[in-house]
Amino acid sequence: MHKELKGWIEFLGIEDPILTQLHGDAGSRSYYRIAQKDKNLLVMDASEVKESVPLFIGVGWRLMDTKVRIPMMRAYELHKGFMLLEDVGSTHLWDTCGVSAKAV
Repeated sequence: MHKELKGWIEFLGIEDPILTQLHGDAGSRSYYRIAQKDKNLLVMDASEVKESVPLFIGVGWRLMDTKVRIPMMRAYELHKGFMLLEDVGSTHLWDTCGVSAKAV
C-alpha cells in the first residue's frame, strides 16, 4: 500500500485508517479492509490499471439494475484508480449458492 492511497482515504474523512490487505485473485487490483468501529469498508487500489475503474463501475451499475446485491460504491477517484466500497464480508458467492463441488 502506498502513501497516496492512505492519503486519499484520510481525505474522505477516515482518520488514521488501519488497512489489512485481502488476498485472492483480483488481477492487477489490490483490496484492503479498513478497520473502523462503526463502518465496514474496503478500498480498491487499481492504480496500475486505472482504465479498469470505469468498467468496474459500469458492471456494478448493470448488476444493481438487475437487483444483484453487490458492495455499495461509496467513492472513487478515477484518475488515481481508487475506489471505496462497502465491505459485505468474506463469504464467497460460490459458498452460498448451495451447489456442491461434486455437482460441477
